[in-house]
Amino acid sequence: MRCKNLPPSPLLYRKELLYSYLFRSTVPRVTLHNEVIDLGRTFLNHPNDRYVRLQNSTSLPVRYQFIYPRSGRLYFHSAEREGVVEANTTKDIPLAITVKHLGDITEKVEIHRIGARDPPLELQVSATGTGPVLFIDPSELRFGTISVLDEHTQILSLSNESPIPAVFHCESDKKNSCFSCIPDSGVVEPHTSMDIRVIAKLNDRLK
Repeated sequence: MRCKNLPPSPLLYRKELLYSYLFRSTVPRVTLHNEVIDLGRTFLNHPNDRYVRLQNSTSLPVRYQFIYPRSGRLYFHSAEREGVVEANTTKDIPLAITVKHLGDITEKVEIHRIGARDPPLELQVSATGTGPVLFIDPSELRFGTISVLDEHTQILSLSNESPIPAVFHCESDKKNSCFSCIPDSGVVEPHTSMDIRVIAKLNDRLK
């Protein structure tokens, strides 16, 4: 009988190593340099171009997004509504603002840092909406003594000194007036003038 020493059976050990990772995300802070934009007296439907300055003084880039109010009193547009302010830079973001209503208006634009949980930055925009400026020359027409049944004409000039169209309509405060205007309505384009013919024609049957 022959005996042979056999090596012990290898034991396979499996060792699982579990690692715990803790990550902490950071959204850089930015500074809003102009917190208020006051447009003052502003013509309706005429865009006003402004810039919003954001400064990133950190070593990381930050992504931003503008959220506009939805009241309809102001209209906002920017080709860079969403974007990135690179590390250690200042960015001027173009913002076009158009007034849609007459009178005093105040709205707030929110500037969000994407990924941040704290409240957004707020940009306050105020304006006073106004219509076109239309000048009349002369301010008074005097026909003097005129013959009955004949037409007598004088010229009234309308001048639009504003950057938006001016709609006009001529009417008399008296019924069956002997005065008429040609044209009696229309539009004076921005920074242009228009002549109105004011016609007086007396009818001997009118009292």
